Amino acid sequence: MKIESKLLMVNVHVPVQVGELKCICEYQVCRNLNSRDEDWQNRDDIDFMDITDISYMGIEIKGYDNWNKFKKFHMEMGIDWNQAIQGEAMKHKSDIIDLVTESY
Repeated sequence: MKIESKLLMVNVHVPVQVGELKCICEYQVCRNLNSRDEDWQNRDDIDFMDITDISYMGIEIKGYDNWNKFKKFHMEMGIDWNQAIQGEAMKHKSDIIDLVTESY
């Protein structure tokens, strides 16, 4: 028996604010520890997992049903919260990679 490869899987919570909407985006980072690349970005697979702790104008949006109603209401006016939140969260991609690098 021998170990063929090593992977590190880490969940990272990223606080995000888009206008008056605040939430936590959860990402799962899978790092290939066998890669010989010096650039960590080529070793990391970052996948969006979930949005939690959502509030709008200081009012908590509890549960997926309420979150979906909120999104549907705004989508009818042309506001795509999923796209806006994920776009803002991915601005922190290098911070996520740095955090994983420091932790390992």
